[in-house]
Amino acid sequence: MKVLLVSGSVSNSGHGTVYLNNIHKNLKDIDTDIFVPKDAILGDTDIDVNSIHKSDLTFSKLSRQNYAKYGKLGIVKRGFDRVFNGIKFHKDLLKHLKIKNYDVVHILDSEYISYWYLAKKLKKKHVRLVYTLHASDFNLQSFTIGSVYKYLIKTMLNKSFSKTAHVVCHGEWIKDRLVLAFPKLKNKISGIDYPSNAYTEIDKDNLKAELGVPLDKTIISFLGMIRRDKKIEVAIQTIKQLPDNFHFVIAGSLSDYKLEEIESLIKEAKIESRVTRTFKYLSLKEYEDNFKASDIFLSTHSDSFPSASGPVSDARSYGVPVVVPPKGQLEMYVNINKVGQVAKKHNAKDFADACLLVNNEINHYKNNVIKVSQNLSWESFGNKHVSIYNG
Repeated sequence: MKVLLVSGSVSNSGHGTVYLNNIHKNLKDIDTDIFVPKDAILGDTDIDVNSIHKSDLTFSKLSRQNYAKYGKLGIVKRGFDRVFNGIKFHKDLLKHLKIKNYDVVHILDSEYISYWYLAKKLKKKHVRLVYTLHASDFNLQSFTIGSVYKYLIKTMLNKSFSKTAHVVCHGEWIKDRLVLAFPKLKNKISGIDYPSNAYTEIDKDNLKAELGVPLDKTIISFLGMIRRDKKIEVAIQTIKQLPDNFHFVIAGSLSDYKLEEIESLIKEAKIESRVTRTFKYLSLKEYEDNFKASDIFLSTHSDSFPSASGPVSDARSYGVPVVVPPKGQLEMYVNINKVGQVAKKHNAKDFADACLLVNNEINHYKNNVIKVSQNLSWESFGNKHVSIYNG
């Protein structure tokens, strides 16, 4: 079997490169190539350069930071740019598929209209087209620009899915929502929990000392890309609600926030001395070290956020319990696996109460996290994909 993995997001900071690399190396005994943009960030991967094929297109210009100067219109402009860039990227992919044969073409991430374009233009009947759908609620849960857009293109995607052999999403809650929106997917969709590395023993006190965070306090972390839909303002107010034996670590690159906004929020909450912050793109080691030094990971994603979260899943690798918002895939994941607490409502007081509950039984939750990290490993994830590719 010959498989082509296709990813555009590897040109931007975030989980795209880790996702591609881990799927690639866990497709054991399968001949696997990848197709990525010209500016793909692959330096830290194990991917053989001979298996890499590149588009002439660059994707890094689509980073959210580049649209902050447009204010509220930035999300609209970025949306249009993603469509046009995505179509051009898939045009290059179609050219590649004319000169090289594959049994499976797996689109690991794609803007929806550009995926519709690809499915419409792909003529090779023997190719199994597989699509991983990340942001996955098309049922108009709120009147945001993104929600309305997804609702309006449902008909187009229905046509795409008629030509798609299989769709992968990250969890059963998301799967149920997709089948509700697209009945044609009922018998060709898999809800697979977002994977992570299995937990290995960590010297947490040593890492806390290296990072300069208090050894005698509970460390609550907020790590990864800092976007507006993650509601860091709620996280900051959550720390304000907690007693002084909790310390807050924020680490990651600012997406559509400005530095002075975050600093102002911290100052207004009067918790400057209780916050350690690192605002930059984190190397993999920096990301891992901050996680290893954490006691609780806090996710305050918007209450309209339907999907899985990379950092919430990554917390398993480091034995870190999580606190997540109510509703959606995150609530289902935490409740089923008992790896933390779900806030009763999306406000600072309820997030703080959830943090206290986790802290009171921290060892119990940590043991659950470690067990789940072994069940939801990248190796298991890869094996499930092999089954999908075989049909």
